Amino acid sequence: MAKRFNNIQPVLIRRYPLLSATLLAIILGLAFQLVSWGGTAHWLLGAVSLVAVVLWVIRLYDNIRTGSYGSDILPIVSVMAAVILDDFWAAIILVLAVTAAKAVSDYAARQAKRDLAAVLGEAPQRAQVIRGKKVVDTPLRLVRAGDRLALSLGDIVPVDGVVLDGAVEIDESRFTHTPGTVTKSVGERLLSGSRVVGGNAAIKAAAAANQSNYHQASRLIRSALGSHAPEVRRSDVHALIFTGFVFIVGGVAWALSRNPDRFLGTLAIATAAPLLVGPSLAIIAGINRLFTSGVIIRTAKAFEQLARAKTVAFGKTGTLTESRLAIESIETYNSFGADEVIRYAAAIPIPSLHLTSQAIAAAAAEKSLKAARARHIAEIPGQGAAATVNGKKVLFGRLLFLEHHLIGLGKKMAKKQPPSAVYVAIGDKLAARITMKNDVRPESPAVIQQLAASGIKDTMLVTGDSKASAAAVAKKLHISTVHPEAMPADKLRVVEAAPLRPVVYVGNGITDASVLTAADVGVAMGADGLVTNSDSADVVIVRDDLSLFALAVSIAKRTFRGTRQLVLAGSGLSFILAIAGAAGRILPVYGAAIHGVVDIAVVFAALRANRP
Repeated sequence: MAKRFNNIQPVLIRRYPLLSATLLAIILGLAFQLVSWGGTAHWLLGAVSLVAVVLWVIRLYDNIRTGSYGSDILPIVSVMAAVILDDFWAAIILVLAVTAAKAVSDYAARQAKRDLAAVLGEAPQRAQVIRGKKVVDTPLRLVRAGDRLALSLGDIVPVDGVVLDGAVEIDESRFTHTPGTVTKSVGERLLSGSRVVGGNAAIKAAAAANQSNYHQASRLIRSALGSHAPEVRRSDVHALIFTGFVFIVGGVAWALSRNPDRFLGTLAIATAAPLLVGPSLAIIAGINRLFTSGVIIRTAKAFEQLARAKTVAFGKTGTLTESRLAIESIETYNSFGADEVIRYAAAIPIPSLHLTSQAIAAAAAEKSLKAARARHIAEIPGQGAAATVNGKKVLFGRLLFLEHHLIGLGKKMAKKQPPSAVYVAIGDKLAARITMKNDVRPESPAVIQQLAASGIKDTMLVTGDSKASAAAVAKKLHISTVHPEAMPADKLRVVEAAPLRPVVYVGNGITDASVLTAADVGVAMGADGLVTNSDSADVVIVRDDLSLFALAVSIAKRTFRGTRQLVLAGSGLSFILAIAGAAGRILPVYGAAIHGVVDIAVVFAALRANRP
């Protein structure tokens, strides 16, 4: 116990020199009082109090330069008034109250953002690059895609990569937030930021550090920690107004009583902490809590917009439905075989229909079909692509895409098209209709219900899929507003025209970049710890679980509801106490002590603002 106390002492002095000096001054002041050296005690207490005022004035100047106004005005004037009125004990107790509350607030802030800060603090700066038969310790910024890196026990994977040799047991929980470890062997993908807890391996860098998953996540976290919500800026203005009211009340009390102690008593007990400390601390605690669940918030403003959201628009595939498609059936025409169709279709990657492309590629791999080589690929986003494969023109996409290229389907087939079908044409002839299956996520019905309970007024389904496919999903989930067959430009118009705002758009994070940017809050669905579309999204969900979006909305709304309650209750209490001080019911020295108690209580209340 004594050893632990000895370790705390230098930390306290180094981090909080003013608090340490204040505590020492109080101890010496009490000692001087006991030996009847009252004058010396007052001189010491007054000197430390004035040093505090000077430091606070400097901090106030810095805050004003950054747009914050109300933070230290009340303590500065209060301590100055106490020293002028020779109430040195009130002055030093007020300095103790303010500095102690600041220390508690700083500690609470570090705890509130500890998981976010840990990601930044543990970011690797160097990598062990394999050059021939040597392993060279290399600055991470010099690592490029294709470099071979060595990993050993305890390392944090510096860049995204693929295992070339050996096997490692890794902990991916920092981003996947799934407990336990997994073993990665030759050919398997490694995400940067994972920690090696066993084994050794050589990996091939799939990307440079600044393009890897860890860097993307770190950039989002750095943005969140450096941002301020509009609510915090409003509270800062309200704190300035509150300070003005306190001065007026204290001035009136002084004028009516002709006793300056009434002015001092008013200022000493009044605190703007509920307005200045409460909101910012509650917001960062809420953002950190979501991070530990698998949700990264890009800015405090986005967190506030999420709390105020009235409309949520969803994409379909990979959002309300499962993130993977599978082939349900293949109907071939014009003497083409199913394997032939898959081989040709697998040759044409379509980024805007990436889940369909992945399903085709998976089917080709399962059948050990080697995809042909495609040339001259021309894509129409959301519709399909044309290419030359083995000297033949191949079309792969939706019905409208093939009709646009004058591929005849026949009236009977056009009428009976499945809602999730894609088509393949080879050499100007229809080759196949491939029906995909994509089930609604098991958590989606509960998510829609939870959003309604959280105060979301309108939910919409905005998708490039057919009317029948979109209607089936909307009916199952009780979504009333449906916008099917929507191209990217159509999705933008839907989001921009939504009457109830703010509008949140939840998409798969790959094909919805423009809509994510246009929405008041863009939410990208990731998977397996992968941070997708970090440039476009305001919120990134790094686990393939839509219920985390409902959790994010719930925590955001609870945080800001709790913050408003804290501001109203705390400011109201502080104003009542100020009235009591103005009436002379509470002596300035006791008012200063109460000031500190209220400040510290605000800190703990703010940390609990996002709790149910």
